[in-house]
Amino acid sequence: MMDASDIVEAGAAPDGKAGEVFGFDYHLSDDEVKALAKFFRKFQSYIPKELEGLSDLIEGKIYDSMTISEVMNFYS
Repeated sequence: MMDASDIVEAGAAPDGKAGEVFGFDYHLSDDEVKALAKFFRKFQSYIPKELEGLSDLIEGKIYDSMTISEVMNFYS
């Protein structure tokens, strides 16, 4: 399961200033991580630069929790 510290490192502050971090406590369930992974994959060409780190983090969690064949099946 992903925790808030993973998310905090991926994002920028709400005002968009690079390098500043906005933190909050929220633990994503496995289902939420999977839903976000599929969402980011489906709309990857529309992901704003500010969310690329979060997208990469979510995808990394998917790859870390599954075999390559499971990942291929998951995204198909």
